[in-house]
Amino acid sequence: MQEEFPFLPEEWEMVRCAGSEIVNVTAMEDDLLHTIKLDALLDILAMLREKYDDHPVLLETEADFTEEAQRRIELYMRALDDSIRRGFPTYAIRLSLVDCLLEQAAESRAGTAESRATTELALEHLKLCEQEVLAHGDELDRANWERLRTLSENAN
Repeated sequence: MQEEFPFLPEEWEMVRCAGSEIVNVTAMEDDLLHTIKLDALLDILAMLREKYDDHPVLLETEADFTEEAQRRIELYMRALDDSIRRGFPTYAIRLSLVDCLLEQAAESRAGTAESRATTELALEHLKLCEQEVLAHGDELDRANWERLRTLSENAN
């Protein structure tokens, strides 16, 4: 059985630094540099996958930096399914997934069946992680859960 967070400190520091660089160049609005930094992060994640396979933390991290909404949802779902299978906490993945689903629902035409279904799926994931957020999340997690609940209830 894999550990919830098996990465060596120096391995995760590479991921953290690469992610920080992406955030910094995103603020600079430099598309070329953003692509270069994103490729560097993806290379680091690929290297870690060689050692740790498709660990849920790696899938979640890739999703966090993926721009295309449908791909992001797919990665979060894979991370979620694997976390459930391994008995790992799921609330952080679910909160990110809900945020992405609500963004996708907002981009589709409000009031359509697709938009309503996406919002319902988001609400379902919020309900599924409520107790976990209350028991294990910090104040920011609980505030994020409340924000997402309010957004999902006001959608459509």
